[in-house]
Amino acid sequence: FLYRRSFLFSRSTTTRNDPEQARTIDKIEKDVASSSPIKKNKRLTLRDVPKLTKELTQTERPNDALVAAQNLYELCDVGHKHNREPLVASGKYDVLGPLTACLIPPKNSITSSTTKNANGRTDIETEEAKLHFVCLTLNNLSIPHDNKRVMVLERGSRKLIGNLCKVVSG
Repeated sequence: FLYRRSFLFSRSTTTRNDPEQARTIDKIEKDVASSSPIKKNKRLTLRDVPKLTKELTQTERPNDALVAAQNLYELCDVGHKHNREPLVASGKYDVLGPLTACLIPPKNSITSSTTKNANGRTDIETEEAKLHFVCLTLNNLSIPHDNKRVMVLERGSRKLIGNLCKVVSG
């Protein structure tokens, strides 16, 4: 469910009439993959989660937040299914709070829509790419049954569902 919505948001809603923007999102994903601060030979582990969630909520360094969003996604992708339940249902890691907060960026976090940063992306492009990875991560984390219960009935569920509705409608 969440993947379908995030896919629709990231590809259809924002790029329906603008194929150039679709290419931009694809370019951002490739750029982020090549500029990750965590070296490619280092495997991400659950021990990296507190650092990644802290970086995810950084508004003064949007590129670091984008890389953190991508790394969190990689921690729960198809090759790391075993990490999904410990990340949410165990209660040991607070990933839902930071991911929920990232669905709706603070009003003053986007400083420029035309000025390119050091990686050649505008703040808006960076924020859209981060939102894309956040939605993909939430989708993956919602797959195990126990995680669904936590996400819908427990910690921060109202805010999560409310922010997801805002993303889908907006």
